[in-house]
Amino acid sequence: MGTNHQSSSSRPATTDRPLHHRQQLVAYLEPNHVGALLRCARIGARTVTPLSRLAASTLIVGVAFAACRDATMGVRTQFVGAYAFTPPERRLIARIAGDTTREVRQHLPALPAQITLRVQSGKDVIPETGESGTAMPPDWIVFIVDPEHPDGVTKIAEKHLRAALFHELHHLVRATTLPPHTLMDRIVFEGMATAFERDFAGANYPWGHYPGDVSKWIDDLNALPSDDSREEWVSSHPESRWLKYKVGTYLVDQAMKRVSRSSAELVSAPTHDILSITK
Repeated sequence: MGTNHQSSSSRPATTDRPLHHRQQLVAYLEPNHVGALLRCARIGARTVTPLSRLAASTLIVGVAFAACRDATMGVRTQFVGAYAFTPPERRLIARIAGDTTREVRQHLPALPAQITLRVQSGKDVIPETGESGTAMPPDWIVFIVDPEHPDGVTKIAEKHLRAALFHELHHLVRATTLPPHTLMDRIVFEGMATAFERDFAGANYPWGHYPGDVSKWIDDLNALPSDDSREEWVSSHPESRWLKYKVGTYLVDQAMKRVSRSSAELVSAPTHDILSITK
């Protein structure tokens, strides 16, 4: 959310950091990720020869990720970053991830059978919540948490992980058939996931609240001739931080009212259908 944190989709964060391909996970790790992986894998300092050091280094990726992974039914959770997540923190996050994924699957049966949740320590988070999330279709989610946030890892996970997963899991399902390309695609994409986390997870975040004159924003957007000019308008707007989410949530709310369908039922509705319903 988040965005801003975005791959093809996300809840809002502080910066745009696109992650369009799974291979980019390695580049996205924090600079000292190797040290963190070594700590997590508990590889000792017994390798003293160049050959044995080389052999140990080749095992880091496979062994460390296996050692840093907690598995629940349908969710594989990986922990990376400079911060060493404690066993209780890892168990809590894995439990919330497993429970939430099972809950979401009841509403979105097209969700992939196996989800990978990569939990990373970092600063690219929503300042108010201390976390951010990014969906990486078809089946990966990145959840960033700031261990130095006043709430701490445990409270952040308890307060925000479930809602973040509702948002990002909706993105995974929608992106499978309708990956966003235009600005209006992204606006509807984020609005629908925001409505989903609000209506099905009971989430209440500022990016889901739109002002009474939000329709004026939409008129201004529609009057512009191209995506480039719309992006420029959004970035210069006083409400630019969460404008896409607020406009999108309003549009999806209007569509849901008019056709009496939920954000789960509309997950595969194309952008032009949502926009035509709201006219």
